[in-house]
Amino acid sequence: MPEIRRFDQITLGCANATNEATQFPQLLLDGYLDSHGLGKELLEGHRFLVLGPKGSGKTAVAEHLRLVADSDPSSTFVTLCNLGDFPYSDFRSKLGSEVAQERYPGGWSWLLLGTMLSSFARDAGGQNSDDGLFQEVTGALARTGLFAENSDGRKSGSPRGLRLKLAGTVALGIGAALEFALEPGAELPTLRLAMLKNATKGFRSESRHLLILDGLDDVLSQPEVRYDALAGLLYAVGDLNYAFRTAETPAKIILLCRTELFDRLPSANKNKMRMDDAVVLDWYDNPARGERCRLGDLVNLRTRMSDPRVDDVFRSFLPKSLGGKPMLQWLLDLTRCTPRDFIQLLTCIQGKSGNREGLLPEDVVIAGVREYSRSYFMPEIRDELAGYVQPAQIESVFRLFSSLRNWHFTYSELKDLAIREQLDSLDLASIMQTLFECSAIGNSFPREDKPGYFDIRYKYRNPTSSLNLAKGEIQLHKGLWKGLGVSY
Repeated sequence: MPEIRRFDQITLGCANATNEATQFPQLLLDGYLDSHGLGKELLEGHRFLVLGPKGSGKTAVAEHLRLVADSDPSSTFVTLCNLGDFPYSDFRSKLGSEVAQERYPGGWSWLLLGTMLSSFARDAGGQNSDDGLFQEVTGALARTGLFAENSDGRKSGSPRGLRLKLAGTVALGIGAALEFALEPGAELPTLRLAMLKNATKGFRSESRHLLILDGLDDVLSQPEVRYDALAGLLYAVGDLNYAFRTAETPAKIILLCRTELFDRLPSANKNKMRMDDAVVLDWYDNPARGERCRLGDLVNLRTRMSDPRVDDVFRSFLPKSLGGKPMLQWLLDLTRCTPRDFIQLLTCIQGKSGNREGLLPEDVVIAGVREYSRSYFMPEIRDELAGYVQPAQIESVFRLFSSLRNWHFTYSELKDLAIREQLDSLDLASIMQTLFECSAIGNSFPREDKPGYFDIRYKYRNPTSSLNLAKGEIQLHKGLWKGLGVSY
């Protein structure tokens, strides 16, 4: 392996974990840092809900489990299912719009059990105590065309998705029916929910079967966000996992969900589920307090895959400090302490490094930060606001921030500027709350015990912190400063 002499020769990864799994799969195997102990818990434990902010690595968890299953074909079947283009409106209408909320769990259970049974059917080592029922149900499922076959023979894969099409009707046994696209001439099956449940109870195998649900974020971009449908999904996943454990069925459904989306779901049992059934991806560490920096560990782990001789990428290629802070801390302050933010920041610096060997000069690092702010961080914040704030309103608020030309200001100053710019129709309080939830802004308050010092609150540092617009100041996240052109 040739010695790495330039920072841009290091492969750090992609912004999208699905792309990374395709282009650099080893980064999600040997370069995967399981700092939260997720692998063992999701495979062997009872927790099934993975929560975290956008960019915290939820999809990376799914792709890691899939790649591990591919490398060990005797242990685990993994089915990845992306719900990004799931037709929630059609789903609601098929269940009966007047009573959809109470039927959502049953409808979801039908679809999830069908997908899981299709996975069971691919397991040559599997057995079922009621083989007649199992064969009847899996054969009928195959005829619906809803659940994908694995044509390449792999044990893991991504199905075509859970789709509804207008042709033929299947009774669910929950007072509703779904419609499917059938193969020409295929007989219409009758598959009630109870049949699917009974078919899973007697299944036994030496292999584990995981169904991983991703893409819930994309529902926010749909014209009508169906929080009640997602709450029904959450309930169905919990109920089925309990049934699998009780029946000792070697199966588990894993649900990946953004924390702020989970918090908006209408359910009286969310906190109980968070405490008992969830793992939370929280990467925030404070090296200034002597804490281990897991994001630094992740980058160094991936750097050693490019060159095992590089012990610390930050000491080998970057200035020792900037702005009076150690380099690692200075970089972390430009992120919300997520793997995506941090890796994209370093990737942007790589893009400005050219063919320089050894330590990069400060001006190159600053140029990379400017690119990161404009090309990554600002667009990432726009994406996070999608579904909560209209695009035109987002641009109006960014324009107000740029016009203030300062990284900290009071809410009153912002409102006064909005009036002068004829943007007083904006619901600024609601937009500021949403920006605070995704850590695009923070709240700062003067400390009474230390004159001249401030208590600065960001959601990514303290998930329980709240925004107070009446007191203190609004502080723009440092990742926005260069992109907005505000003064330091």
